[in-house]
Amino acid sequence: MTVARSRAQLRNVLAVTAITVFLLFISQWWSGLDTPDSEFYASLAIFQISKIADRDKVNSDSTRTTIFQGMGIRILNSAMADRLNRELGTDVFSDSVQVAEGSLVVTRTR
Repeated sequence: MTVARSRAQLRNVLAVTAITVFLLFISQWWSGLDTPDSEFYASLAIFQISKIADRDKVNSDSTRTTIFQGMGIRILNSAMADRLNRELGTDVFSDSVQVAEGSLVVTRTR
């Protein structure tokens, strides 16, 4: 394995870890599940990012943009997988199976 590839894999692992820690940190301020918006808040805790295949940076004079591509999306845990299976009348969801792949674009001012 080359040094560049090892560094890229380390960056991906660190990015996934940072996003997970960030979501755990901000979840302390989420409302409980006994509010009128409980379905919205519950949906925030259903999925997790399990991998990031590629990351590109685009900078301008006024903004910094990071583009995350090939993000593997998984069900957060078996309780959420069971809930989806029950509510959708299926048995296809599991916390060990990737359910989607997506991209995320983050832009912030300098």
